[in-house]
Amino acid sequence: MFVVLEVKTDPEVPPLPPHITLQQAKNFSLALMKGDRNESGVIKGAARQVLETIQPGKE
Repeated sequence: MFVVLEVKTDPEVPPLPPHITLQQAKNFSLALMKGDRNESGVIKGAARQVLETIQPGKE
């Protein structure tokens, strides 16, 4: 049996674990503040990802 899996990703959205700790969120923020050139896109994408888990189906 063969399976084809197509995954579309956004390079500006980091994959977040299902349960992120406060320390992980703090480290993520500190890493972004050190000079990621796509910082605003990453923050927006991460926020969108978190909001989708809170309100599935809403866009």
